[in-house]
Amino acid sequence: MKNRRAKGSSFEDIACAFLEKKGYQIIGRNVILLRRELDIVALDGETVVFVEVKGRHSLQYGSPAEAVDEKKRAGIARAAAAYLEQANLWDRPTRFDVVTIIADDDQGGIRIDHITDAFRT
Repeated sequence: MKNRRAKGSSFEDIACAFLEKKGYQIIGRNVILLRRELDIVALDGETVVFVEVKGRHSLQYGSPAEAVDEKKRAGIARAAAAYLEQANLWDRPTRFDVVTIIADDDQGGIRIDHITDAFRT
């Protein structure tokens, strides 16, 4: 069985490929700022998009989107602000998206949902 980090990385690989097919340009992965990880930083045109990736192998413990709670959103927002400052991108519009992935190992299927503008700070 894969370890937790490897599972997360494979979900992020799937999310990156999905976003690139939609025309997003990936400019960062696993960016750590203020002890918080930004899973994916991408450009959607001129908009800087901070993408949180949540994956599950079943819905036994709830939907992946439910894991992006208020505390997690606040941490993402703080890290995103630090990223914008560090990269000198304050003049760009920004957005927070969530990509959820359900990988059904038994059925061999993958379901991807992309929630654009998932939350605001």
